[in-house]
Amino acid sequence: MAKDFKFRGLTWEDLLKVSQSELENSMNSRARRSLKRSKQLDKRIVKAIDENLKGKISDKPVKTHSRDLIITPNMVGLKFAVYDGKAFQAIGLTKEMVGFYLGEFVDTRKKPVHSKAGIGATKSSKNVGKK
Repeated sequence: MAKDFKFRGLTWEDLLKVSQSELENSMNSRARRSLKRSKQLDKRIVKAIDENLKGKISDKPVKTHSRDLIITPNMVGLKFAVYDGKAFQAIGLTKEMVGFYLGEFVDTRKKPVHSKAGIGATKSSKNVGKK
């Protein structure tokens, strides 16, 4: 049996029904302050959220540079393409992402790829012929 999703004691059905102020009160202090102060969202994001609430989910992701956008329950199911400094990385929003920032799911740094040591890096590699 799968465990029911809860966010700070609220079930998923309760999260969808609560008002914006009640949702803000269930967030941590940084997210609560950010939600209260940032009332202006990008027009494309607002349009996508409205369509999502009406049941029209688009396969095309919404492109944004807003890594500091907090994920709310009405955004779940949407696809965002978040800018990582070089390209847009597509992510799909799920229930478990509620309360987090969009930028937490897109890395801005590439992980280093290490290969074997070069010629002259170790004593044994001095005897290896150059190609």
